[in-house]
Amino acid sequence: AGSPSASFLASATNVKVGQLVTFDATGSMAAPGASLVDYYWDFGDNLLNDEKGADASHAWSTPGTYTVVLGVVDNVGRIASTFKTIVVTP
Repeated sequence: AGSPSASFLASATNVKVGQLVTFDATGSMAAPGASLVDYYWDFGDNLLNDEKGADASHAWSTPGTYTVVLGVVDNVGRIASTFKTIVVTP
């Protein structure tokens, strides 16, 4: 048994303030014989969010460069994470 792998796609990586970006983490995989039980999203803007599934969406309220982090946890507690950079312009 190995660790899970975290992977996600973003609908865009260069967006305007307020533009909704959708994320799809269905490409994340558990090791053989295990299953993914939790997904955690951090959108890099220090705001609380309740996104916990394999899909998420977010819009930023101020321009900047943000690091979106996805963490996945399998049914035996092993974790993996990955990230993408999103550039938000006025």
